[in-house]
Amino acid sequence: MSPSDVDSFRQRSAAYIVDQLKNVEGLSAEEAQEVVARNPSWKAGHGLPTADLVFWFSPGYGEDYSEAISAAGQFDVHSYAIYDALKAQDIDGARLALQDALKWLRSYCSADEDVSDADELEKHLSIPLVISPNLPK
Repeated sequence: MSPSDVDSFRQRSAAYIVDQLKNVEGLSAEEAQEVVARNPSWKAGHGLPTADLVFWFSPGYGEDYSEAISAAGQFDVHSYAIYDALKAQDIDGARLALQDALKWLRSYCSADEDVSDADELEKHLSIPLVISPNLPK
């Protein structure tokens, strides 16, 4: 899709959502536009599906759920980084993206939690990859 196609799609989607919020939820046009403007994907300019899920299904469209929406948005960012590295067949990039995601996930763990599974994963991610020259390409 070209940038103009993406922009056109975003505008049509926003107009549809505004109409739905007005017709189904009974919001005014201004209220509906404000809700769309607060949507994580709309604000970021690209898709954040997990953050959007939290936003759309939380009471008040995320008004009191900013921390959960932020965490979900970070999850989306880490997911995209892992996906992009794998799609590019960049093993080192995938390893780094997984290590970054693991570090981020660990930031939510308290000091007394059992994180042995995370420790094990971290150990596996730090093992250097050796590719045999005899393997078929």
